[in-house]
Amino acid sequence: SGAYTVAITDSGGCTATASKTITGQSAINVCENGTFTAAATGAYTTSPYRRTYFTVCGGIVKGQNTTGNFNVTTMGLTAAANASNCLVYVVNDDGTATLPANNAAYTVSGSCFTQTSACITINAAPTPTISGVAAICAGSPTTLTASAGASYAWAAGSGGTISGGTTGQSISATTAGTYTVTVTNAAGCANTATTTVTTFANPATPTITGAASVCAGGSTTLDAGLGYTTLSWSAGGGGAISGSTTGQSIAATAAGTYTVTVSNTAGCTATAAKALTLAT
Repeated sequence: SGAYTVAITDSGGCTATASKTITGQSAINVCENGTFTAAATGAYTTSPYRRTYFTVCGGIVKGQNTTGNFNVTTMGLTAAANASNCLVYVVNDDGTATLPANNAAYTVSGSCFTQTSACITINAAPTPTISGVAAICAGSPTTLTASAGASYAWAAGSGGTISGGTTGQSISATTAGTYTVTVTNAAGCANTATTTVTTFANPATPTITGAASVCAGGSTTLDAGLGYTTLSWSAGGGGAISGSTTGQSIAATAAGTYTVTVSNTAGCTATAAKALTLAT
């Protein structure tokens, strides 16, 4: 940007001057695969002062023109490209945008040309990932965690449900469905990742069969039924188990509460309890 003056002297030695201030943008930041507008205003109307220059650093771009502005859409840019490898775009005062001959790349040292040029920085977009257990038992939540970023926005679909907040790095997913996170990095560039959570059915709640009471010094058999992958018995409230606690049935030898936890092939569990009294 700056003020520009032209002096014209005719054959008789008479001189006239004219001035024009050209304003532009000194720096433009854009995310890879994003868009931006570089506005050229006040371009000089007397040839050869008809051009305002914009330089694009850090990638290859495709130029498009709209009235009064110069739009550039990034095409698969990477921030790792050589920042001194700039393409120079020319915005004429009539609103047209042109490239140098043959889309030539210009290598410059230091900053991109002069203050009358806009140096456009291409910022890398994040590549988020989601970690966590993606297969859960019905009714049991799982924690999903996004890779590092500056901010997060989660959403659930296809029956998915989020318990609690949706703007942290981690969420609690409680049902089967899809879970999508939008991660924004420090440069303001964003990208999304999606994962699918599935659920396994829980086993049927067992029914404990057997006597309702036990004689002092005696024992009674309690049975949880068939169809379970594993069983685990425990006794409380004064109850006692004689022998194995991992079979379909147990020998209960005292009054108390007897609890069995069963699991299926997916590892999902169900629990039932039965109270035994002392027979009189």
